[in-house]
Amino acid sequence: MRIHRMRLEGLGPYAQAQDVDFDRLNAAGLFLLDGPTGAGKSTVLAALCFALYGTVPGGRSAESLVTTLREPGAVIPEVQVEFTVQGRRFEVVRSPKHERPRRRRSAAGGATVTTQATVSLRERVDGEWTAPLTRADEVGQQIAAVLHLDAEQFIQVVLLPQGQFAQFLTAKSDERRVLLRRLFGTQRFDGVEEHLRVETARLDTAVAGDADPAVRLGPAVALMLADCVQAVEETESLLAPLTRAHVVDAGAVGLLWVFEALRAVVTGTPVDEELATALHGYVEGAHAAEAEPAAAAEAPTEGAVEVRGTLALTPLAAAELRRRLTDVGDAVILAPVGTARDAQGRVPWRVHVHVPRAEDAIGPLRAAGDVEGLAVTDLAEPSHGGDAAPDGCHGR
Repeated sequence: MRIHRMRLEGLGPYAQAQDVDFDRLNAAGLFLLDGPTGAGKSTVLAALCFALYGTVPGGRSAESLVTTLREPGAVIPEVQVEFTVQGRRFEVVRSPKHERPRRRRSAAGGATVTTQATVSLRERVDGEWTAPLTRADEVGQQIAAVLHLDAEQFIQVVLLPQGQFAQFLTAKSDERRVLLRRLFGTQRFDGVEEHLRVETARLDTAVAGDADPAVRLGPAVALMLADCVQAVEETESLLAPLTRAHVVDAGAVGLLWVFEALRAVVTGTPVDEELATALHGYVEGAHAAEAEPAAAAEAPTEGAVEVRGTLALTPLAAAELRRRLTDVGDAVILAPVGTARDAQGRVPWRVHVHVPRAEDAIGPLRAAGDVEGLAVTDLAEPSHGGDAAPDGCHGR
């Protein structure tokens, strides 16, 4: 809720009309009601609560707000508040029960007559104020509906009169839960919670009735694995640089191994150790001749040359080599081409990179280990000019 304006008259120390422009205060972000005792700080807050709900904090009656600084009837006690909530602008005007002088004196009656409390609530729609609600019950229902708080909750949460904070903290858990659930609108989660409870019960029943859930889960995992293999194969066939290098991205291979391990656990069968080799077999010296011209023409040409080779690496060394090659070139591809590990825990990795100069990549490659099948292709030529090994770069 955002308060725009408040007008008080004949309430507490405000015997004369006082207008408070809250929009100016709101522009400051945070403001303080300050003043000596009796200046009317609490009256402003009490008048706000009275305007909205017709009640006053602290167990006092609404009539206690009526000023005693003027004789009865000299001024009509009234509070007017204009506020916006949920994008809707309202104006509420409320007057407490009070005494006023009689228009006609009678021998039996006193000098004053009681005027009952009144209230008016209207909404601004399309730049115009609607017809006001004047029944106290209708106004109360509308205020509670838009603020999502009744008078007691508003006092506890928004005003929290002096000395009652401890009362809120020491309230029973159920009482605080009801208040906080309504304040933060958590009722919408009740349906979600109930749905999850029903689904949990249904799944528990289904699992209990199935002695071996893996019997049903196994085919599903096998189907996921088949889809994963197909995705890897399509990656090789669709991406020209990967096709020419006869590898796929290491991330795809890693995902493939996750599914393969899951399949093996669920079905109780061994892991297929030849899976990576079957997908990414490297034919020494033959891959360039087999590359299709159309695929080669689609290869990125940002770098001047393409450098390829195979070397044994640990996963950590492969990550470091990828970082170094990324610093000097692009289209960097590193992928394992087998599963057999040597005594140092290394497996063969196929490396592919585009660099401005061959030596930009050859240096990091040789620093990482012995390079097999080192080859360089000139990307400037339409046909890539065939593979060529730079001087001193034959073999290792």
